[in-house]
Amino acid sequence: MSIIKHTFTALLISFLSLSVTASPTSSEFEFCERLAVASLQGCLDRENNVKKSQCWQQSKSGYEQCRSKIIDRHRPLADSEIKAHAKRKILEAEAKAKLQAE
Repeated sequence: MSIIKHTFTALLISFLSLSVTASPTSSEFEFCERLAVASLQGCLDRENNVKKSQCWQQSKSGYEQCRSKIIDRHRPLADSEIKAHAKRKILEAEAKAKLQAE
């Protein structure tokens, strides 16, 4: 009975955590903005021979990659990803219950 309870709880938590998604907030992007500014400033300070446009491009590229990662964290998972995650959680719960029973 204990294994079934743990399995059901893990499955329920997995479903709830995966089915709830939200849009990124502006505060989540502040890190990307600070990173871009630091990257641009660092490049301009240390690279006298580099064109300013190269520093700007590096900073912009890093900013866009950072934003993409944040947006990807908020995208809904595909059914196959949800099933794989739920299966992992069930196996973890079963293993934990088995260890506790021993």
